[in-house]
Amino acid sequence: TESAANGGVSRAQAAFRWKQGEAAEPEGGRPSFLDPATASSASTSGLFAKGLRVELHSVKARPQMNGLRGVLLEQSEDRWYVRLDNDQGDKLVKVRNLRLIDGAAPTAGFASSRVSPTGVPSVAGAEDQFGGLDLPWYCLVGSWNRWQPIDMEWDSSQRCLVSTVEIGVAGILSFQIWLDGDWTKCLHPDRPDGSYMDAALLGPDDSGQNQNWTIGKHPQDKAARGSRFQIRLHLNEHGIAKAVDWVKTSQGSVGTASVAGSHGGRSGTGEANHSTFGDHSASAAELGVPTREYEVVHDLVYVRRYPSLDAAAIDQRAKGARISSVEETFDGWVKLDKTPGWILKDMRGTHGLHELLAAVGRPPQHLALAELAETLGPQNFEVVFSPQMVVRSAPSKTSAARSLKKCGTIAQAESQTYNGWIRLVDGEGWMLSYDPQYGQLLRCCSVEERKVQHAARQSAKEALDKAVAGQDLSRLQHAVAGARAAGLRGSPLQVAEAAVAGLQKQEEGRVALRCTIEAAAGSVGELQ
Repeated sequence: TESAANGGVSRAQAAFRWKQGEAAEPEGGRPSFLDPATASSASTSGLFAKGLRVELHSVKARPQMNGLRGVLLEQSEDRWYVRLDNDQGDKLVKVRNLRLIDGAAPTAGFASSRVSPTGVPSVAGAEDQFGGLDLPWYCLVGSWNRWQPIDMEWDSSQRCLVSTVEIGVAGILSFQIWLDGDWTKCLHPDRPDGSYMDAALLGPDDSGQNQNWTIGKHPQDKAARGSRFQIRLHLNEHGIAKAVDWVKTSQGSVGTASVAGSHGGRSGTGEANHSTFGDHSASAAELGVPTREYEVVHDLVYVRRYPSLDAAAIDQRAKGARISSVEETFDGWVKLDKTPGWILKDMRGTHGLHELLAAVGRPPQHLALAELAETLGPQNFEVVFSPQMVVRSAPSKTSAARSLKKCGTIAQAESQTYNGWIRLVDGEGWMLSYDPQYGQLLRCCSVEERKVQHAARQSAKEALDKAVAGQDLSRLQHAVAGARAAGLRGSPLQVAEAAVAGLQKQEEGRVALRCTIEAAAGSVGELQ
């Protein structure tokens, strides 16, 4: 019936012809999302909808919330649950305290015209994943077939929608994903030729012109003529699009692009800083390394695309959830096993938060760095095994050797496994930090530096204590200067500084008294 109504073509093909100017505009016209003219009356006209972006205003009880922005999640009588940007949580806000952001369009997956009686859009074959609820219908359009729409299929083994494509003679391939086969509900990256390493997923909206995903532009794609890639669209438990990724069918290299704004948004700084972060997509089984279990001890934690608070959030875990980690960075980010994403295990006072994940079970026997590093990012390790160490292609003694590092040289690593292997930066390879037969092979430079700094602070504290007890101003001033140079902080330094101030005041009194005595030296009575 649908095909006949459109002149013998499918709805996806009709939409394509309209986009190309080969057919008249479909009945009903282009769907227009809320514009500034209608935003002000949204609260009274019922135009608020799940997925729209809003701003809080006129909140009298908590004025600090005014100006915060987020995404509408679910309505509860005269209030809406709003997921605030920048990991500020979900808040229940009265309609009168919400205004639509100018030009707001639904976040990916929130809007669909093809819905079931349950209110969730439909796609067959996914009932086991989503408790019987239907899911949206998505189609893939791309450069390999002159942008003709192709329906994406549900893959029950991977729990996602998939479509396989082949790279042509140009060595690259560009594509978009359309909701309901409608180009005005396009899922697209936030820039032209978007790659999973540098772009966020936007839409569904009609702003996809020249905003295509492109396979083969980024070096990690390793695309060539004849290469086959499987494009995948991942949905959350509610059927909302949360990530696009693609995998080369002959290899397991996967890259992910998350929905911007859905779980705290995307920050350009985080994405740029980690655009060269290594490929961490392999599971523990694929790497042949052990995992470590953690339990979420905070109300809610976010799963981020890269190990950075600036990186886009692609999922979340609630308090009490158990996660399995395959590796972790030296500053406390754990990589989830068998699924994309990273979770920070300790905020260390940022935003007033501390421990987010608690380790479950016995700790690993051999870690290259057991304590959280004080400095963020990669850490330096010195080769202490003589004459040299092997850099390998995988965390295994039987894997291929890539290079050698002589004793005394420095290797920079970005993460570690739970059996002593460190992953070098820029995909250089892996090195073993400890061996039961040979002992310590690598020494973390930051740990040694920390030991030296601790010894310096301890020595400075002892000198302070002696100077305070001796009440000698010159010696105390010298001890305070040494303590500051050693980085000593807190009560010992404060006590010493107060003692210096007291002694300086006493000395000023003595100087004044000497002047008085000298001035009175001509008279015995005045002198007495």
